[in-house]
Amino acid sequence: MSWANSPMPEDFGKILLQFGAIVLEEQGDLVGFGFIDTERGSLKSLFISPQYIGRGYGKQIAEELEYIAKTAGVQTIKVSSSLNAVEFYKSIGFKAGKIGSVFSISAEPETRRLYR
Repeated sequence: MSWANSPMPEDFGKILLQFGAIVLEEQGDLVGFGFIDTERGSLKSLFISPQYIGRGYGKQIAEELEYIAKTAGVQTIKVSSSLNAVEFYKSIGFKAGKIGSVFSISAEPETRRLYR
């Protein structure tokens, strides 16, 4: 995975599944993955390989994670986002909190209310 800062194990997809991640692959390539902590109502990660950005895969994973959260009874999902992902989260219905200084690499947690 050239888009990660460090090399990942060859069986990284299987490792992600063991930890309950949603893993999306296309023809054997890891497209992206995401985790949600249903106890805390927190989307822990959602990553898409740069070559697949803009094809709807991030939204697809986010919708699956939202479904998992709703099924677990979560009313609100929070996510701490890098600044470059804030617009993506807004586009799928999250509301941004206060964004840090331009030197900050993360935004305040965004919150999305889940309705049944």
